[in-house]
Amino acid sequence: SDGDGVADVDDAYPDDPTKAYQIFSPSPSDYAVLFFEDLWPSYGDYDFNDVALRYRRLIITNAQNKAVQVDFICDVKNSAAGYTNGIGVEYTGLSPSSIQIVTGTLYTEGYITTNSNGTEAAQSSAVVVFTDNADNLLTQTTVSIVLTSPTNTSSINDAKFNPFIISNKNRAREIHLPNKPSTTLGSNAIDNGGMNSDPYGNFISTQGFSWGLSILEDVPTPKEGVRISDAYNLFDSWATSGGINDEDWYKDLPGHRNTALLDND
Repeated sequence: SDGDGVADVDDAYPDDPTKAYQIFSPSPSDYAVLFFEDLWPSYGDYDFNDVALRYRRLIITNAQNKAVQVDFICDVKNSAAGYTNGIGVEYTGLSPSSIQIVTGTLYTEGYITTNSNGTEAAQSSAVVVFTDNADNLLTQTTVSIVLTSPTNTSSINDAKFNPFIISNKNRAREIHLPNKPSTTLGSNAIDNGGMNSDPYGNFISTQGFSWGLSILEDVPTPKEGVRISDAYNLFDSWATSGGINDEDWYKDLPGHRNTALLDND
C-alpha cells in the first residue's frame, strides 16, 4: 500500500506562519478505506459493507515539523447495514485536553455527548466521533482536529490511530481493527445473542478473521451478502496466515478479484 506523501504548502497559508507543511496519507490524490462488519462477535454475512469509510488524512505541521492540525477528508462509500452505526477514532495516549477544537462532526441520533472542544466526553484519551449515523457521511466532508499546542507527529501516527464503529446506537458496542483496544466507553465482552467468534474480545477470531479492515487504497466492497473471500479470492489465505501470505490480496491483479461480486463505484 502507499506510504505518506509530503507536500510543501507555504502558498496555502501565506498569512499563517504556524502552518508550513502538509503530510498526506495515503497520498495527496488517493484515499484509504476502513471496512467494518457490525455483527461482532458473530461473523454475520461477512461482506464488510456495513460501514466502509473512505478517507484521506492530512496532518498540518509547523516549520519545526510539529503537528498543529489533523484533517480527515472522508465519506462513507458503503453503508449497507440494517443497523444505525456511528464512526469514531481514538488517539491512544493523547489526552482530550490536547485538542483545542473539533469541527465537521455530524450527530443526529442523540447518544453522543461531547466536551466543549468537540471531543467525546468521559474518555481517558482523545476520542472524536465523526458521526453517530454513517448515513450522515454519504457525501464528502472534512472533520478537522485542531491541537491545543504543537505536538510531535509520533503522538498521532498510525500506531496511535484507533478507528472504530459504534454498532446500532449501543454506545458500549464498539468494533475495532484487530488487536486494538476499546475506548473507555466501549466494551469488548458484549453478547449479541448469536455465536461468539471472538472469545478473547480482541476483535479477531482464533482463525484470524477480523471485523475491521484498514486498506491504504480505495478498493471496492463486496456486494450485499457476498462473503469477502468470495469477492477476493486470496482473503482467507491472508487472514488465516496472520497476514503473512498474500499481502496483496486486495489488489486488482489477475486471479485476485471476482469483479462481478464487487460494488465497483
